[in-house]
Amino acid sequence: MIQTAWILCDDKGNRIEYEDYIIKPGNFEIPRDSYKVHGILTEKAINEGADLESVLNKFNRLIQKLILLLLTISVLIKRFWMHNF
Repeated sequence: MIQTAWILCDDKGNRIEYEDYIIKPGNFEIPRDSYKVHGILTEKAINEGADLESVLNKFNRLIQKLILLLLTISVLIKRFWMHNF
């Protein structure tokens, strides 16, 4: 993995959260062919990149928030249906 990004938006499309990371390479060189696609050389990734584990932890926290939100919404929908039908 060389780069990852995500955008979280509300129901109107407004951006709530945006993250974009270059991943610091472990024990590999970024191939020149890959550079042609995303424009990131190994040197740039080493100097500007973030630790993969740190980035994945941030993404995991976002997913956990979204799961909690979805569970809350499902409970509210269930209560609505139980009391109205």
